[in-house]
Amino acid sequence: WRRQENGTRNRALELADSIAKDVDSTFEGIDVNLLSYENGAERVSVTLFKQLYGLFKAILLLCKNNLVLEAKILVRSFVETSAYFLFISDQNQEERTKWYRHSIDLSQKIAVEEFNATIPTGEDRIDSTFYENIEKEAIEYFRNKHGQDKNQNEIRSRYTLKPKDAAYQLKDDVRKIFKTIFSTFYRPVSALSHGQ
Repeated sequence: WRRQENGTRNRALELADSIAKDVDSTFEGIDVNLLSYENGAERVSVTLFKQLYGLFKAILLLCKNNLVLEAKILVRSFVETSAYFLFISDQNQEERTKWYRHSIDLSQKIAVEEFNATIPTGEDRIDSTFYENIEKEAIEYFRNKHGQDKNQNEIRSRYTLKPKDAAYQLKDDVRKIFKTIFSTFYRPVSALSHGQ
């Protein structure tokens, strides 16, 4: 039984290595100088592709070293990033990019606030001016889209783009795959990544 399991694992790693070689050649053909892209959707898509590339390589490395739990945690990020990448690439790319970008901006502002709260008084904190500005821009975007009466908490909970939202707006077959991933894999791995 153990020999059979190792044979399956080795075949899976060989397949992943083969995919990695294809991804390497694709990645080399992409201009990674983000400033060369005038189109915001192209710039964000290339950034997400770079992130997917790095995550894939890291997951493969962890699996080869029998660090399966750690690999699963990165697979969670890979699933999220894949959902966003496919969502932006699908249709209405510029509008979807704005929705994604402003959602991320609000998350970053919260992360900076939480980080600064952990720093003792008198020590250097992250200057939040930049994050306050992008938060204002994001709030304005969501209010223009959903109504000026929306408050920040309502915007964050109801209107920002989450990975599941992005995945469920994809075409039929891809959406079904993501539904399966989210229902059977994503929740337990999320709990694992949060130390539960």
